[in-house]
Amino acid sequence: MSTSRLPYAGERREALPAEGSPASAGGVTRRAVLLGLALLLLIAPLNFYVEVVVGGGPGDGVPARVPVVVLFLLTLALTLPLLRRLRLSRQELLVVYLLLLIGAPLAHRAVLFYLLTKTPVYYYLARAFPDWEHTLIPLLPAWWSPSSPEAVNGLFVGRTDVPWRLWYLPLAAWGSFLLCLWLSTLCLLVLIHRQWVHNERLSFPVAQIPLDMVQSQQPSGPVRLAAGRVFWIGLAASTTFVSLDSLQSYFPAVPAIPIVMPLTSDEPRGIFEGVTRVMLYLSPSLIALLYLVPKDISFSCWFFWLLHQGITIAANLMGLSAQSGSSRQSLLPSAYQGIGTVYALLLWVLWVGRRHLLAVLKSVLGIGVDDCTRLYRWALLGLIVSLAWMVYLCRLSGCRASFALLLLGLIAGYYLVWARLRAETGLGVVTFPMEITSVITDPAGSAWLRPAEIVTLFTMRWATWVTPDTTVTVCTGHALEALKIADSARLRASRLIPALIGAFVLSLTVGAAILVSGLYHYGFFGTFAGAANYWPSLQMRQDGATIHQLLTDPQEALPSTLPALLFGAVMAISLASLRLRFWWWPFHPIGFLVANAPDMGWDLFPFLIAWAGKALVIRFGGLRLYRSTVPLAIGLIVGDLLSGTFWAAVGIVVRGRG
Repeated sequence: MSTSRLPYAGERREALPAEGSPASAGGVTRRAVLLGLALLLLIAPLNFYVEVVVGGGPGDGVPARVPVVVLFLLTLALTLPLLRRLRLSRQELLVVYLLLLIGAPLAHRAVLFYLLTKTPVYYYLARAFPDWEHTLIPLLPAWWSPSSPEAVNGLFVGRTDVPWRLWYLPLAAWGSFLLCLWLSTLCLLVLIHRQWVHNERLSFPVAQIPLDMVQSQQPSGPVRLAAGRVFWIGLAASTTFVSLDSLQSYFPAVPAIPIVMPLTSDEPRGIFEGVTRVMLYLSPSLIALLYLVPKDISFSCWFFWLLHQGITIAANLMGLSAQSGSSRQSLLPSAYQGIGTVYALLLWVLWVGRRHLLAVLKSVLGIGVDDCTRLYRWALLGLIVSLAWMVYLCRLSGCRASFALLLLGLIAGYYLVWARLRAETGLGVVTFPMEITSVITDPAGSAWLRPAEIVTLFTMRWATWVTPDTTVTVCTGHALEALKIADSARLRASRLIPALIGAFVLSLTVGAAILVSGLYHYGFFGTFAGAANYWPSLQMRQDGATIHQLLTDPQEALPSTLPALLFGAVMAISLASLRLRFWWWPFHPIGFLVANAPDMGWDLFPFLIAWAGKALVIRFGGLRLYRSTVPLAIGLIVGDLLSGTFWAAVGIVVRGRG
């Protein structure tokens, strides 16, 4: 990947205060941590109600909506004379933001709800699918979930007391697994983040949102929201755009520009069969975020996507596509090309950072001298302990140690590449081309897997995919962003990292308790997330059916998988090598990855608009004009998040009254 970066307005490293001064903790003060943890406690039940019970929640993906909105409102409140006495510094506000950034995503329905209700769904649906009683159910470990009919029925029907005695072991097991999964990736990031932050100087566009939004003359001085009219113009424009679109859903006479419009058929036929559907998606925050993406990367994204669609049409014209039933498929499926690109990029970034990793190893062994030696040693110890505990739990589930290491290695690779992608480009809005379940089962089939491994693999789908919405992957990206913000704002990592771990543990514990007690009150079927025709309830049923099918009829290997994986890997390495050899080379390997993403048909026009706007600004105004327009992009993002949150709350209130 490229080591070049464009400067961003507002990015600076504040001077550390002298020891003994009020801010000598580097902003990670006791009151900042307590305030962040208290806000997490307040947000947890609200998140459950919004995300799980009534639905329509704004989510907490990229950019992170809840932390940004809370940071904006908290900074605005501190400018009032009544609250100015609190004298929270910019560093302390950023600490609060980072604690929310780490803890808030766990309440999303794609994390704890999907994780803790997956196994009870198997038990409940076995009544409707008797064959599961002989295939799937006997393979479920007793410590995965309560299995008694009363406990399972109460979870789905509701209006009953929680059988906490039956839930203690499952909550402890899955909670510790989730904690170790996040800790292992956090430890990996601690070991490598200096390479990405200092040596390669990645741009971290998403991290610039809180850094630019909250400003102060001194680290411990009074704070204010971003100064300058450009930021507020962007905020007002985005708020107006989103509000008019939302008002039109209540009052059709209100004029508004549609945010989403389909431009092509959902199921193209003829020579266009296999071409991705294109949507005109005019999201202010997405366009503004892509404006912060390096120009060569955004160009590569839409160029490779158009090239791929052109190749698909040409293959259809020449009859080169493979036949599968009544439909045609590409000889090199794009999803597998994307997966090959993902893991090739992982190997590439590790190779580029090999000198740093060697220096870290020497520091841990005491051969070299480094001011982060103690932190590196704790990170390596945390990585080993977390990995050992996860492998142990997989072994208790009936899996081989080799399978557990393969699965956890693939997951960690996915998470690291996604975090790197977000750090270098801000493209945390990208869905990866394929889930890890397919990476394991498609190239060699499923016959080589033990039955318990098939059950474990598909039960853990909450951990094996990458989407732009909130999944566990987002937590890793948030952790890397936290390390970058800590470096820019001069927050002491030795104090911040324990606070982040505390925020994760608190959110995990409180969120799990609220989720279980809430489901026994409302009932699984009484929630929006548990609706029969809505994800993730629908996905859980499909996972159970897939497990049963693979147990009774193993999947054969797909012959087109391996060539596509190798082609994607070769393309990624070739593009990365050419970028290092020729400074003028315009194509980026990340563009090839994003072009193979399933949601690129939605993101095509935002990529085109952002790339064209940035190219024109730099062409006619240079970097000086570009820097002056960055606050406009930040304002558009913040305004979209604020107005989206407001109208989501209005929608919940209106539905509740209805």
